[in-house]
Amino acid sequence: PHAAAGTMGGAEAPATTGRVSAFGLVAVGFFWVSGGSYGNEALVLSAPPGLLLFGISIVGLCYGIPLALITAELGTGWPVAGGMAQWVEIACGPVLGAHNAWWIWVSYVFDSAIYPVLASHYLAATTDITPTQQSLYATFIVAVMTVVKLMGRSVLERLSTLLAVLTLTPSVIYMSFGVSHVDMNYLASVEDDPCTLLATQQLCTAPNASSCTWSEHPLLGAPAMAGVGSADGQLVDDSAPGCEGLNLSLLLSYIMWLYSGFVSLGSLAGELEDPVRSYWLAILMLVPLVLIVNCMPLIVSMSLDHDRNHFQPGHFQVLATGVVGHWMKAVYFTGSQISLYGLYNST
Repeated sequence: PHAAAGTMGGAEAPATTGRVSAFGLVAVGFFWVSGGSYGNEALVLSAPPGLLLFGISIVGLCYGIPLALITAELGTGWPVAGGMAQWVEIACGPVLGAHNAWWIWVSYVFDSAIYPVLASHYLAATTDITPTQQSLYATFIVAVMTVVKLMGRSVLERLSTLLAVLTLTPSVIYMSFGVSHVDMNYLASVEDDPCTLLATQQLCTAPNASSCTWSEHPLLGAPAMAGVGSADGQLVDDSAPGCEGLNLSLLLSYIMWLYSGFVSLGSLAGELEDPVRSYWLAILMLVPLVLIVNCMPLIVSMSLDHDRNHFQPGHFQVLATGVVGHWMKAVYFTGSQISLYGLYNST
């Protein structure tokens, strides 16, 4: 990467103003790139375990690392406020630059809307609230984070650092307790195995359903007794989506969403004290951190619960409570809310 501002398309970039530290970029960038595993439960519905883990690790890094390196190169060579919005204008002119800036803004509007809604879903999974109360809670998040942003960049930097630590704490506790439950045989599977699903969870329609056994799950309890009878009198739920296999569109779109945040690191290019040091420190810290945060909660959770139909927003919290203890319910819920506050604040 270039150590000083350069030129692109005949235009010279202004020098960095130097107000955000390297660790400030890492803290803010954590929420741009990841923000924790909260809400990633839906990934389990996209593919069998082996294909899912291959996708979010190997495929994800093949997509995410080039984005990070390109952003670092541009951010250190042309450290301008606005990052990618400015780089396109410098390289391609004001017309394409305006189009690019417009679509970036539109994407952030839609992306921002996700996090207050997810936070309200986590709250609904923990407490008995109405849809109206969920909407009011999401609106409250928007109001609070708007006030924080109006307080200035230094407040945002310090708050992001605190939120990142608090966000990661529940996941670290969950992974520490759950790592002993990792089931490598199940995680290596690239095809749905009806007997694996049926042995401990809710029954699904399968040709060999009558040969499978039913037992109570050690964390989730007895499976739901709902469905139609099979040949030997067992119950079969013919609506369970756990036997559907691979949903490639969901898997690929989710992977792109998980790693696309590296591009957003360029937004602070004009605010960094030392762009070269800041970007390389951010990449060296964020790439392995994002990989661990994306993969480990899924590895532990899929090992604990083989029924993909259970993985709705908030299910990580259920599993964490079962494997760690009842007190983990409050800790994990708090972490999820902090993470989603931070994600909304970063956009």
